[in-house]
Amino acid sequence: MPVLLGEPSASIASLAHVERLATRYAVPVEDALLISINLHGISSDVPRHRARVLVRLATAPSVPWQVIVPLNAARSPFHLEDGQLTLGGESIGSVERIDADEAVGGYFRDGGRAATLNPNARSRCVGCAFCPNTLESAADPRLSEERELSELLAAMSEQHPRGDLTELREITVSTGCFEREQAAVDHLTALRIVLNEHSIEARIGFLTSVLRTQEAFEELAARVSPFVLRLTAECFTRRDLLLKASKATLATSEMAQVLRRALGAGHGTSFTYVVGLDDLDCLRPGQPSACSRSKLSASRCAFAASAHCSAPLGKYDGAPRSCPASLACSSIPARFSRW
Repeated sequence: MPVLLGEPSASIASLAHVERLATRYAVPVEDALLISINLHGISSDVPRHRARVLVRLATAPSVPWQVIVPLNAARSPFHLEDGQLTLGGESIGSVERIDADEAVGGYFRDGGRAATLNPNARSRCVGCAFCPNTLESAADPRLSEERELSELLAAMSEQHPRGDLTELREITVSTGCFEREQAAVDHLTALRIVLNEHSIEARIGFLTSVLRTQEAFEELAARVSPFVLRLTAECFTRRDLLLKASKATLATSEMAQVLRRALGAGHGTSFTYVVGLDDLDCLRPGQPSACSRSKLSASRCAFAASAHCSAPLGKYDGAPRSCPASLACSSIPARFSRW
């Protein structure tokens, strides 16, 4: 389905066609729509190449989804005008909010029950080939001390819908700039100390590929738990070409073992995978001989079996739902638009 949704815009220029694709691949129509929006972006008169867009689809009006896409995609079949999002002239939902895609210190998800923190300056990240990392330093904080983390939480408390950070169930640390394992462990430890000082018992999630050793996971179990590792797998082939060094050094064959170590230490696990970077044959699970470019499928199958997939956290910042089986139990970061 990702390949079909990525065909020229005319091929998906109606809601009926997207609904047929969703039925064919046994996924919710909302997933098919959101993947397609992520692939094509949105055409509008808003002059922003990338923006955080809060979308409420007509097929699931009770759930707001946050996608990060260009709003000046002139060839996109999705069009935004006066707050209404249309596909082929037919309304498919509404856009409730548009924000600049800046690396702010933190923001809320799931109605204030979850939050994302960007404590380490992302503009320092050399970035992966598919990630457009063009951020202004003025809006790109680097928080390295407990005092600064405490100040960030105090500021976020004022922005919380009910002014109460103790409601948080999960806090995701989302930054790609910890190049060393111990630096990441030390920062997560400092974050837990600050959270305890504010009586926040939320589970800490970390999007990373630098946490790998048994010693690191045991230290996190002793000092940071509850914790969930969200391994940034991203792709299975051409990793040395597409990924920055700190990610590329983690071989696909090693991913399953890293997840097992985390599980063995009592942590939750999941992973992020960008559909579209590998050939479709490399994406399908259970077919070790299918991939013409690589012999990594067997390791990938073990890898997928080791993870507890929680696609929405990596995918669209929405309410928890099970991951569609036809997407190989892989979350799809909406940030990585226009593959």
